[in-house]
Amino acid sequence: MTRPASHEPAGRSPEAAALPEGVATLAQALTELVAILPGLRQALERQADARPRIEPMALRIDEVAAALGLSRRAIERERAAGRFPKPDAIVGKMPLWKPETVRGFLERGGR
Repeated sequence: MTRPASHEPAGRSPEAAALPEGVATLAQALTELVAILPGLRQALERQADARPRIEPMALRIDEVAAALGLSRRAIERERAAGRFPKPDAIVGKMPLWKPETVRGFLERGGR
């Protein structure tokens, strides 16, 4: 028994013919994505390299605590006991430490 001749263009499956115009098969979409990804990666790398790296000039108490792996409350207790360096500046009620102050504190073994 012979099959009837298909009226589909060469290379297209019957399923692809049933798709609405502008809709691609998953295989087609993945092929396009694979072609786009290298250029996208290069563009993102160029963009990331163009941004200037800005180090913070001062750290808030939450940032100091996070950098040291401590809770904010632990820093506050150490400050109250006089075992933590005094802030380099206070803006309103917000104490600020220079990163060098915190590094020096660590280099001295937390003294």
